[in-house]
Amino acid sequence: MSRIRRTLLLTVCLLLCAGCVSTQKRFEKAQDLENQGRYAEAAAYYVKVLEKEPDWPEARERLRQTGARAVEAYLAQADAAQAEGRYDDALRTLERLDDLREEADDVGVPLAVPDDYAAYRDDLRRSAVEALLRRGEEAEARGDWSKALDAYQRARHYAAAPERLADITRRQAGVYLRWGRQDADREHYRAAFARAQQALDLLGPDHPLAAPALALQEDALEAGTRFVAFLPFWRTEAVAREAPASVVQDLNDVLLYDHWSAPVPFVAAADAVALRRELRRLRYDRTVISRNQAAEIGRAVEADLVVVGEWTAFERREKDVKEKTRKARLKGRAATVGGRKDTTYVEQSLRLELRAEVAYRIIDPRTRRVLDEGSVNARASGGLRRAVYAGDYRDLDLSGAERSLFEDEERLATEDMTNKLVDDLAARLAERVYDRLLGLIP
Repeated sequence: MSRIRRTLLLTVCLLLCAGCVSTQKRFEKAQDLENQGRYAEAAAYYVKVLEKEPDWPEARERLRQTGARAVEAYLAQADAAQAEGRYDDALRTLERLDDLREEADDVGVPLAVPDDYAAYRDDLRRSAVEALLRRGEEAEARGDWSKALDAYQRARHYAAAPERLADITRRQAGVYLRWGRQDADREHYRAAFARAQQALDLLGPDHPLAAPALALQEDALEAGTRFVAFLPFWRTEAVAREAPASVVQDLNDVLLYDHWSAPVPFVAAADAVALRRELRRLRYDRTVISRNQAAEIGRAVEADLVVVGEWTAFERREKDVKEKTRKARLKGRAATVGGRKDTTYVEQSLRLELRAEVAYRIIDPRTRRVLDEGSVNARASGGLRRAVYAGDYRDLDLSGAERSLFEDEERLATEDMTNKLVDDLAARLAERVYDRLLGLIP
């Protein structure tokens, strides 16, 4: 026998022995639990033994005996819980009993229950539902909405009849509506809106209670919506040397058309035309806007809140620049005047990295107080190629692909990365600002 075959055989034997040891330990553990009177746990271990070794007769017999004792113990626990009126506890016990029976049946050991077991379980279910409904009603009377919902949800778990399930749904939706009305009375409008939505999710659009839920949402929106003046983000003097004006304008356009104008519950953007008119009137349409200036504009357009900010960083970095010298021929008059026909230019490949940062502030226009402030940043990067020539590249006899290195490739790659940077920056800024705005609305 070769060394490789002997090694493989030894490995297989070791694995088989390890499996036997593991199964034996499970069997011994089951025996130990059985001796302690922990029959359900012992039965579960015997099941594991039989899953590994189905032909172990002693494990099969022990499972049959301990399983029967476990069934008796579970039924006794359920009876005790029923006698004390703890119907849901009794049903949880029966669920554990059913799980054990299913596991034992999977390894070929059926565990018997009394003939009236199904009827007994159904009676418990009905009793549990009625007890939980009473518990929910008592919690509702106290205004303890979360406990009422918990009781009704547990009742739903045990209810089977369609009419009973419909009744529970009505009760749950009623709790959400009463809770939502209470939130609205306390001027917690977003919470009221959410409660009404939970009711609608339960009911569906055609239920009789759907109309009150929609009315609650409408009332909450009307009372809680805040009008927000979203002002443009311009460059600071330091950033103006690095960030092109076109990039700054692009960010303002993306914010205006893709984000600030998007419908968001409880946030209504002030009229963009009125804002622009005020910005031009006050000559703030191309300059960084201060807190006092933002408050002035907000009051002019009757906004509840103002969002303003500026670019605080814009960086362009070129990394990993690699160069190759390319031969080229001069053409026409350039070759005649210089007296040379051959020359060279440099092809560069590099990685371009862009980074931008924008700061924002949310201002109360009446008090001029800054309610929230922060900053977001974004990055974009990618490879690009370009060509560099000491003279006028148009004097070179170039193919279309070579000419694009001078005219198009760097510009197009930079534009693509800049657009990605602006889109990402706008999305991050809008997400942060909306999150903070909603946090300011009760």
